[in-house]
Amino acid sequence: MLIKLLKIKMEGLTETFLFSTGLSITSLMLTGLAVNELHSTFAVQTPLSPIFLLPTLNIFISTCTTLAYMRNRSNEQPNNIDIKKLSILLVFLLFIPALSILGAITSGVYNDNRILLFTITAIAALFTIAATSNKAMPTKIYPFIVLIISIFVPC
Repeated sequence: MLIKLLKIKMEGLTETFLFSTGLSITSLMLTGLAVNELHSTFAVQTPLSPIFLLPTLNIFISTCTTLAYMRNRSNEQPNNIDIKKLSILLVFLLFIPALSILGAITSGVYNDNRILLFTITAIAALFTIAATSNKAMPTKIYPFIVLIISIFVPC
């Protein structure tokens, strides 16, 4: 997000990964520093507590995301996805929510977390494949992958 906001040109996957990691850590540290320095203005006793820090980080991330979208709006391409080529991948992606729900039920009823651990492993594998291979996971389905992971990880 910060790379798109700053319009930094990247050569390869490794450079993009390193820059995005460094910018993310730096922005989190600077946001925490700003919150810590401004705590007297808002009369907050514990400025780095989750109750005060999480909404601040959410506002920061939402603002940066909105600004990056508005700045790069003209560069967006329409998303045309060929469903026939992605049928096996979509079956795998839809298998993750079923595993998550089944794991939550099994964990609650039988106190057995093996299915949830397998689900977390499958999500980690999905992330690794999506981050390393453009042929295995087309970039056009990244929003669907993020949706699947974000909905069913909390289970």
